[in-house]
Amino acid sequence: MLRIAVLGADGAGKSTVTARLAAELPYPLRRMYLGVGAESATHALPTTRAVRWLRAATGHARAQSGPPPIRAASEAGNTTSRTATMAVRWAKGAGAAGRVANRITEEAYQEAVSRWHLSCGRIVLYDRYYLADFHAHDLAGHADLSRSRRVHGTFLRRCFVEPDLVVVLDAEPSVLYARKGEGTIEELACRRQEYLDYAATVRHAVLIDATKPLDEVMAEVMAAIDEAVER
Repeated sequence: MLRIAVLGADGAGKSTVTARLAAELPYPLRRMYLGVGAESATHALPTTRAVRWLRAATGHARAQSGPPPIRAASEAGNTTSRTATMAVRWAKGAGAAGRVANRITEEAYQEAVSRWHLSCGRIVLYDRYYLADFHAHDLAGHADLSRSRRVHGTFLRRCFVEPDLVVVLDAEPSVLYARKGEGTIEELACRRQEYLDYAATVRHAVLIDATKPLDEVMAEVMAAIDEAVER
């Protein structure tokens, strides 16, 4: 069956659209969230669920739903390099390696779940997709990537495949910000461009105006999926 990824910056309506697709599409289907923020995961390892519970119990903020926009990540890295001592850098490096190891374990589990549903003849519908979220980050091959991020990028290339259909829900950053009020307009613009750049690299992608009424958006998405099923 098919892998279908629905992408879009925060505020584009991914969760609303994928929830309705799961309820309305006339095909056997499994919906999965594949973002970095484990709190929203539809499938997660018991250890991840335990960490999620602990964060909530101790009042910590939810993890971000994707890697930081590439500009923000670069600026953060430059600040750290100027101010951190060698010991702090080693400690941060060890922490980063541990986080990446945990992320890879979680992603491997989610990919195993995906393949099981595909083997059962179901369409797998993804809300976000790791290859898209990390297209401009761990998969970009920047010379200044840390070793742990290079390992993560290599894992993603070897473990995950291009979706059979990529649906990008697109809107101007100002519209996205007005809808959800999270992040900044600049960050949303960066994320939007990252998804557009990723969509340009895949064989089958559709760009849908997310500012249209929801029923019109749903009709266009469902038509694209019907066409993908018939291919």
